[in-house]
This record gives sequence, structure tokens and C-alpha cells, in this order.
Amino acid sequence: MSEEDDEYTAHLRQLPCCLKGHGKCWGPVCVHHTPGRKGMSQKNHDHTGKPICAGHHTERHSLTGFFRKHTKAELREWEERESARYRGEYLGLGASAPVQR
Repeated sequence: MSEEDDEYTAHLRQLPCCLKGHGKCWGPVCVHHTPGRKGMSQKNHDHTGKPICAGHHTERHSLTGFFRKHTKAELREWEERESARYRGEYLGLGASAPVQR
């Protein structure tokens, strides 16, 4: 299966930040992929993405703001849960749809 799904990522970019209500959102919404399943500097499948504003995306990579008090395991669990929720909603399957890898 291809790692790219341009239609899905375009859909995610049209949604509000997944952390809306958890601090100030700023900047354009981009797609953040759940890290760590491939290798250093390699993007995971687009189906592992979630919409996140530039401000929260910066916080995620610097482990500040919303992300500062979470363990690596908690962050992975949150990212995988959010990815599955967005993918399930996109497919009309509800929040429990598995993320394809």
C-alpha cells in the first residue's frame, strides 16, 4: 500500500486543530504523523496523521505546552488514538477504526 494519501491529508488540513481548546491555536493547520514506526526522519503513512496547528505542532516536537507532562508512551497512545479517530470519522466508521500501516 502506498504511504501517500493526498486526498486524506487535504481533508485533514481543512479541519480545526485536534488540540483546539488546549491552549492557543495559531498558524495554519498541518498534518502531524504519529512518529517512530519507521526510522529517523521518515514519515509514517498518511493515515497516521491528525490535524494540528503550527503552534501545537511546534509544542509537540519541543515537548512543551500540552505535551510537557506526558511520557513517551502516553504521547504514542494519544497520537494513535487521535489518528484512529480521525481516520474512522473520515471513512464513516466511527472513532474506533484502526490505523492502516
